[in-house]
Amino acid sequence: MKTVIFLSLIMFAFTLCFSQNIYFSGSVDQGTVWDYDTVFLEGNVNIPEDIILEIAPGTKIIAEGYYRIEAYGCILALGNVQDTIVFTVADKTDFADTAQYEAGGWDGIHFLPSTCSDSSLFEYCKFSYGKAVKPDNNSGGAVLITNRNNIEFYNCTFEYNMCLEYGGAIYSNSTNLISYCKFVLNRTYEHGGAIAFKAENIEPIIANCEFIKNIAMNHEDDGSWLFRWGNGAGVYI
Repeated sequence: MKTVIFLSLIMFAFTLCFSQNIYFSGSVDQGTVWDYDTVFLEGNVNIPEDIILEIAPGTKIIAEGYYRIEAYGCILALGNVQDTIVFTVADKTDFADTAQYEAGGWDGIHFLPSTCSDSSLFEYCKFSYGKAVKPDNNSGGAVLITNRNNIEFYNCTFEYNMCLEYGGAIYSNSTNLISYCKFVLNRTYEHGGAIAFKAENIEPIIANCEFIKNIAMNHEDDGSWLFRWGNGAGVYI
């Protein structure tokens, strides 16, 4: 019996060492590495210019409310086949209800104009339940990119993300690379069910990606006619 108890204590201590969680909000410091089982976001996160946030393989980033990661700096989220990095929300209740702007989703990752010259890379990441349906925040359900050319995605999955206008999963006005990614059941009510690039003189690359059941459609019934519209269930450029 003593041997069994002793072994149980060893296994418990081992689990604590290798299955740690943290709660985070606020500004990211230089040299920050999220190498945990789960990072719970309990508020908005800000990555200042010249700061690189590194995220280790297998880490889950779970927003506990309608929070965003706002990046003036860079993110290196390099998962692998066995250990995907996950970005999602804790409570998905009423995600599909666009009248409840913040219900059931999180506010995604917003890359904002910056002088940062380093690249942001995402490999083997999964993004889900990003929601952008507010009048002043209506594009890029999971990822919104504004004037940032050095952001790339490889072997990532985007599913169940939603916005009102441009890019159910990703919106960008920049030259970005999206390669070998999968987009499933993302939605917009206007343009680009999965991806929308909207700007002049940009050269985005979308290569070897898979698009499954993404939707770009809205409708209005005036009592006599049913109007439906939308552009680019997969991609809008």
